[in-house]
Amino acid sequence: MTFAELGSLGEFIGSIAAVVTLVLLLIQLREGTRTLESTAASELSSQIANWHGRCSQNSELLRVFDLGVNDKLEDPIDIARFK
Repeated sequence: MTFAELGSLGEFIGSIAAVVTLVLLLIQLREGTRTLESTAASELSSQIANWHGRCSQNSELLRVFDLGVNDKLEDPIDIARFK
């Protein structure tokens, strides 16, 4: 084999390695995204449960909380309380 042939073979192997690397990075990116989504959903669920627990001591706040979570708030005062 000549140096030119070896160089071409090296370029071919390098291009295959680059494609494999990109595929592996794509897989890692997807896994990272799923992990972040799962963590965010878990955190949100925990925060909602925490607020619900706090509001359960006050029936008026519990009513506003339940209406707000179910997107049924109509009174501007209740909307301000929910936010």
